Amino acid sequence: MKTAPQTSFMMIGDMHILRPVLFVAVLFSGINAFAQESWSDSVPRIMKIVRNNCPLKVKGRSGEWGTYTDKLPAGRNVVGAINPRRPDLVFFQLQRDSQFTFVAPRSCFEGEEDWNLQAVDERRGYKKPLERRAYFTVSGDMLFDGPTLVPKTAGAGDSYLLTSRTLGSCVGFGFEKRMKEKWYYGGFGCLGLGTTKVKLRDEKNSTYEGSDSAFSVYGSGRFTAYYDFMTLPYGLGFDVYLGFLKANNTTSQVNYLVSPTFGMNYGIAGGWRFYWDKVIISPKIVLNKFLPRNMGFELQIAYVFGAE
Repeated sequence: MKTAPQTSFMMIGDMHILRPVLFVAVLFSGINAFAQESWSDSVPRIMKIVRNNCPLKVKGRSGEWGTYTDKLPAGRNVVGAINPRRPDLVFFQLQRDSQFTFVAPRSCFEGEEDWNLQAVDERRGYKKPLERRAYFTVSGDMLFDGPTLVPKTAGAGDSYLLTSRTLGSCVGFGFEKRMKEKWYYGGFGCLGLGTTKVKLRDEKNSTYEGSDSAFSVYGSGRFTAYYDFMTLPYGLGFDVYLGFLKANNTTSQVNYLVSPTFGMNYGIAGGWRFYWDKVIISPKIVLNKFLPRNMGFELQIAYVFGAE
């Protein structure tokens, strides 16, 4: 009579060791099989890594999968794809057409923007506006004020009509954030130098009594609100500002010192925005003190240096 072969304890121990090894082997073979078609049967997406300690596997030029020992920082964008047969995994590359493919759990990512739509936008020369942006700004300004009734230096009951025009350049910094789907809110402050020309006109006979140009200092703080056309590199909006203007002007004919030499400016400026890489160009129409008669102009150029 034959006796059934007995399994030794050593063999049983070996099987316990082999089970996790076989599981990992089956898992990697599954990953490898899915990875071969991961880019062909799913839509590439732009995704953001949200975990610093995300477990990663990488397949290099040799075609073999291995553990990726380095870490990818949270906040980095990658080009990823989700295979419909393994929705729990993301196959991704650090840049398009890379020789290295990574795989990680889907829970490590957020945001899934269609790569194909972004590629179409890039071919059109358009890049999606940023969620947040800080910028350095410089502007050329032409501001008007008046006519304002002021008393003459001599002769009670008589007065002049005072008008002024300021030409200058203002520099400053600003910040804004997308608060709604297509609206950006923020503000900036600037300080500028220029020249202010004043004219005095006699109120009775409407003749000019004198004019003078003088060095001036001006500045303002602004609240901004702009609507961005997401499919086009343009925006449309307005600034509401409050500022000051300081200039000492004396007319040549009547030796009249404009008073006060320090004046408050406020108003609204509205115009277009044109986005080009990290530069924003904004021609504007300015209504100083909200009056159409004080209509001026501004050309603002901003360089975006901080973004998220």
